[in-house]
Amino acid sequence: MIENHKHALFWLVYLVILICTLSVSGTSGLFGLIWHYDITYLSSLIVIIWLFTECVGAVQLLKLNNSITKIKRGETMPAVDAPSLWNTHSFVSFMSERIVALGIFGTVIGVILSLMPFFALTTFDIASLQPHLLKMFSGIAIAFFPTAISIMVKIFLDCHSRLHQNAVIDLLRTTGDLK
Repeated sequence: MIENHKHALFWLVYLVILICTLSVSGTSGLFGLIWHYDITYLSSLIVIIWLFTECVGAVQLLKLNNSITKIKRGETMPAVDAPSLWNTHSFVSFMSERIVALGIFGTVIGVILSLMPFFALTTFDIASLQPHLLKMFSGIAIAFFPTAISIMVKIFLDCHSRLHQNAVIDLLRTTGDLK
């Protein structure tokens, strides 16, 4: 029984860990801090893309799990299109890489924005630099929010991708298309 639903069980464990992580991040005030200070809004965009990718991947994983279960029960199934299965797996993996790139892009934009006040300086003395330095250091700290979010999201999407990859391999082994 468990063997027929192992991918669904792994997915359930994955969701529990995901929800616990989001819950701890939310109750610690991390999300509020990021949403308030991330002036690029790239952290929000990363989260939206992540949730979309998780939903698409979940639907694909459930379809795979249902196919595996039906084949193991002895029900006849249409021929398995192995390239199509790998393409659906590749979507989650592809999005994982794009999200990290978006996070790094957010950091670069944030650093540029934090350095913008220095472009207006006409003199180079300590008195004129001091207020700009405080703004720069807070801006640089804020600039790393998109990268931090994208790294966290990448870890989850890589786990999701691995679950999906194992399900594809299991389906192909069950149908005899992979030995």
